[in-house]
Amino acid sequence: MASITNFAILVIKVIAAVITGSASLFSESAHSAVDFANQGFLYVGLRRSKRARDFEHPFGYGPERYLSSYTVAVTLFFLGSLLSIREGIIKLSSNSKVESPSVAIVVLLISFVLEANSYRKASKESKRERVSGESLLTFAKRTKNSEVFLIMFEDLGALVGIVIALCALLVSVATKNETFDAIGSISIGVVLSLISFFIYRESKSLIVGEGVGDEDLAKIEAAVVEDGLPKRIIYIRSLHLSPDDVLLTLKVAYDEDATMAQVAADIDQAEARIRSSLPIVGQIFFEPDVFHP
Repeated sequence: MASITNFAILVIKVIAAVITGSASLFSESAHSAVDFANQGFLYVGLRRSKRARDFEHPFGYGPERYLSSYTVAVTLFFLGSLLSIREGIIKLSSNSKVESPSVAIVVLLISFVLEANSYRKASKESKRERVSGESLLTFAKRTKNSEVFLIMFEDLGALVGIVIALCALLVSVATKNETFDAIGSISIGVVLSLISFFIYRESKSLIVGEGVGDEDLAKIEAAVVEDGLPKRIIYIRSLHLSPDDVLLTLKVAYDEDATMAQVAADIDQAEARIRSSLPIVGQIFFEPDVFHP
């Protein structure tokens, strides 16, 4: 549904940009093209990430989801920002005027309504993971679900871009000065570049490797030490292969008098408790050690 909405907005903006010759509207067309292509990249990344693990990829293809977000940030959003800034600079040095500004204004208003509805749905989706009172920026840094924060910033950027384009057009028409339309286009390009940088930074961090958060780590620790043999956690290392797949390694020390059979049974129970308390944990590598006072 989001892809259909983005495509409809793109077609309307392109037609209006051709009719009016507005640089700001052209930039918004580029923005919508980025949004539409983004949906395709995320869909492909999601499909590829679900492939079963094989000999060459023993831990699966989960990071494909992070790679698709990274690709969107580095290529689509950055190219969109360059196109918008370039269009604004060309408009500054030309004498072209905005034709039929009323058409552009109507299109932008319709686009704003559609984008606002899309943002509302994305915000509702993110609330399943967001902590009460948590800001969008804090959530984006904390979450391991790159698609959610990417779509949130994509829709938010679209709304900001439309407001900029609308203001630029209105001021340009009121003052009969096309410079404001060009400035609007450049400003939209700057907004796209900022979104590109933020998504790039967060996606890169996920590709490099992020562990579970403090809350999930506490669940793992509690599950390990609960019941069973007395033991001490030496370290826990975790890695998000995807938002719903965590690779977990543990080194745990047991008392010297514990038998191999007892340790093996205790490890099996601990692994079951970990997966019960945190279902996203996939493969677990448990290394037992001997505790030396």
